[in-house]
Amino acid sequence: RRRDEAGGADHEQALAAVDVTEPSAGQQSDGERAQPDPRAWREQLHQMMGDLRAVLVSHRDAALAGLGRVPTSRNVLIAAEAVVAVMRAGGLSDRVIALGLDQLILHVSAAAFEDGLMEHGGMSPEDVQRYFAEVHAFYERLPTDRFPVLASIAPEMTSADGDERFEFGLNALIAGLEALSAAENSSTAPSQER
Repeated sequence: RRRDEAGGADHEQALAAVDVTEPSAGQQSDGERAQPDPRAWREQLHQMMGDLRAVLVSHRDAALAGLGRVPTSRNVLIAAEAVVAVMRAGGLSDRVIALGLDQLILHVSAAAFEDGLMEHGGMSPEDVQRYFAEVHAFYERLPTDRFPVLASIAPEMTSADGDERFEFGLNALIAGLEALSAAENSSTAPSQER
């Protein structure tokens, strides 16, 4: 329990380091957060999630502690409010915003934890490079008669770096949230009589 409390404190401190009022994509220069922009909400969301990832990578325990936590502390609530305001500006339904926030934070926390394993795991840059070269070679040697699809996509599986994988996941999540919201909106829209 004590480790869990310490992890929660680390998570809280890490989120405090994500300055949601600092000028960045979609923010004003006077330090106040600009209103979420319906035309640029995806970019704003990418910026916020990227900023959070960068902070959590440097606080590996905080990234792990962020998995499974419901936002209840001041710093977490401030950050969550900024994120959901951007999502609402994108026209997402309330249900998609509520459940999507959780999925976005899980994605960011998991990516940051994985990145932190390499960065803080005692591996030199050469060790990391060697590890990924071995993974690449392993997938290249897969027998095509037993693993035809994996063997055929091996170059795509092993060529993307952590940043590209993170952005791909974020794009997939955002596109999925948009599709789910559109489906919900169309199913609840009053049908037009002919």
